[in-house]
Amino acid sequence: MDFRFEFALLVRDARQCKAFESIIQCMELLVIALGETSFAFGSRVLTPAGYRFDPGGNTPKAPQLLGTPQQLAAHQLDKEDTERTAILRYTLRGASFLLGEKSLFSEYLHDLQKHLKISCEIRGAGCD
Repeated sequence: MDFRFEFALLVRDARQCKAFESIIQCMELLVIALGETSFAFGSRVLTPAGYRFDPGGNTPKAPQLLGTPQQLAAHQLDKEDTERTAILRYTLRGASFLLGEKSLFSEYLHDLQKHLKISCEIRGAGCD
C-alpha cells in the first residue's frame, strides 16, 4: 500500500521546510519500521514489500507537495505537460483533510476549484 500525502502550510519558508523535511524522514522511518516496506541495500532486498511511501514521489519528499494552499493548488496551472506533472495534478485533485487547520484545507479547495476552471479554459477542455 502506497502512502500519498501533502502538507499545506500557512507560510512556506526555508525554516519550516527544513523542519518538515525532518518530520517526513521520521514518518518514513516509522512506516519502514512496520516491517512491511521493501528496503534494499544495493541490489539485495532486505525486507518484504507492503506499506511504503509512494515511490512515484507523491509525498512531501517532493518539494511540490509542501506549500501553502495557493502553491499546492497552482500546480493545476502547470504549463509543462509531462507524465510527472499530470500525475501531480491528478494526485492533488484527490486530496482530503486528515488533521490540522481545517481552514487551510478549505482555502486549498477554494483555490483548487478556481485553478481547475482556469486550467480547463487554457487547455480548451470541457469544464463540466
